[in-house]
Amino acid sequence: MHKDNTIKIQLSIQEAETIILALGNLPFNQVYEVIGKIHSQLQDHNQSISTQE
Repeated sequence: MHKDNTIKIQLSIQEAETIILALGNLPFNQVYEVIGKIHSQLQDHNQSISTQE
């Protein structure tokens, strides 16, 4: 996917978790990549917080 076709959305952790829960109600083959991206970004966020402490 080209960068021109992407957007950056900033969400709270709770909002991201709500989206993951909502996506869980859809067929896996339609949402697994989005869920994976959200999880990856949450992990990156948590790691950056851990290194700052």
